[in-house]
Amino acid sequence: MREQEVIFSIVVGGFVVAVLFVLLLLFLLYYVRNKNRYIREREELRSKYQIELARVELEIQEETLRQVGLELHDNIGQLVTLAKIQTQSLAKVVSDTRLPALQEVISKALEEVRRLSKSLNQENLARSTLAELIGKDCERVNQLEVVRMNLLERGTPADPGQQRKIILYRIVQELVTNALKHAQCSQIDVEIEYFKDALAVSVRDDGIGFDAATASDSPKAGVGLHHIRGRLQLINGTIELSSGRQKGAAFYMRCPMNQ
Repeated sequence: MREQEVIFSIVVGGFVVAVLFVLLLLFLLYYVRNKNRYIREREELRSKYQIELARVELEIQEETLRQVGLELHDNIGQLVTLAKIQTQSLAKVVSDTRLPALQEVISKALEEVRRLSKSLNQENLARSTLAELIGKDCERVNQLEVVRMNLLERGTPADPGQQRKIILYRIVQELVTNALKHAQCSQIDVEIEYFKDALAVSVRDDGIGFDAATASDSPKAGVGLHHIRGRLQLINGTIELSSGRQKGAAFYMRCPMNQ
């Protein structure tokens, strides 16, 4: 009888241990699943926050550029126009061989102010294709006669949509400006390539280049690339860069056309 009680106690104890083990296993599974879900939700929130932050930054940037464009058109443009009129009036009463050259400089300045004003206005951007916008920048850069800027289109041109067009155009402007300021290059090539369901834009220069592996560690370059990637996230786009010392730099961007 005592032996049966021992056996019964062992069986009950084993059963209790098994139940506790199963409960512990279920608890661990529940904990891991919830932990993974928490991590996934946190990453999704962080991604949404970064995208929303990039969207707000883009809106602020475009509004600032719009205000600058209006200021250029309404105030600076009027002042330059007034200077042109006064110079023309002065030329009628004063004989000076330097006046025609001065008039030409003022006319070019007025033309440049108007062109820059249009390039900063989102409404004007809407009327032009991406290639037309970049093409105008090519003309402006080539007029400096310091750096040659070329534009090439591949594939069948298609409208990427207003948001994609403006984001890609602003990024190209930033990359070209950086190349002009820092790359010590003689040529900048911009290429637009249309695919069936995607659009790719590349910007290359033949300048001094940089160490692409440590580019993100540089405060200025890192912040610039971070902002570019943030803006590209708004259109589900990506950017790749390749460069090396004395090997120039190349930036390749790609985004879907219909997402």
